[in-house]
Amino acid sequence: MPASPADIEKSAVPQVSTGNAPETLKDASVASISKAFNSLKKQAAVQREALRPALAKISEIVSKFQAAGLDSIGFEIASFDQMRRHSLMHQGKNTDATYGILSMYNARFLVRVYPDSKIDCFSENINKPNGVQFPDLDAFWFLQEKTASGVKINREEPKFMPYDLKDPEDVLGFTSAIVQICAKLAAQEELRAFDVPAKPRETLPKARLPKP
Repeated sequence: MPASPADIEKSAVPQVSTGNAPETLKDASVASISKAFNSLKKQAAVQREALRPALAKISEIVSKFQAAGLDSIGFEIASFDQMRRHSLMHQGKNTDATYGILSMYNARFLVRVYPDSKIDCFSENINKPNGVQFPDLDAFWFLQEKTASGVKINREEPKFMPYDLKDPEDVLGFTSAIVQICAKLAAQEELRAFDVPAKPRETLPKARLPKP
């Protein structure tokens, strides 16, 4: 079954022991840099191993859409530049969270990836200009309510849909949500056949003053 809103408090990346402490940089030699890098990379890869099942399942689902001829659907791990392009920044909380961007025509949806095949799919199109937003804060993922004492985060009103991709019903629900959104976007895209773009305005030559 889908994870409850309270589940989002857990870390997005599990602390998995590699069995050995990572190699520390002993000196500035090429050999030492290479050894430390490979050791730290191995530790980071082990920590992210638990994210692979969710990512593999999303890739499988998206690949089925593309196999059906819907090439406008895609999924990518969100890079720093992609997050910044959508005015998404970090304030320091849950910075190890892994995010992906689900593309559907000209719409983009943020997906937060957890271990154990769990994801949160943000319900709002991040391709719309909303000013700078912070996905590492609860205020991004839940509705905010004004109270007499200020603004309160209502955890009973999430702005995302949680899915457990180990559960066939959740997989179907996630796939169905993509189908419904894509169908609406595709129908809207077809209306562009009636577009009559404005033609670029020709620049008039500057008038030359008569020679004296």
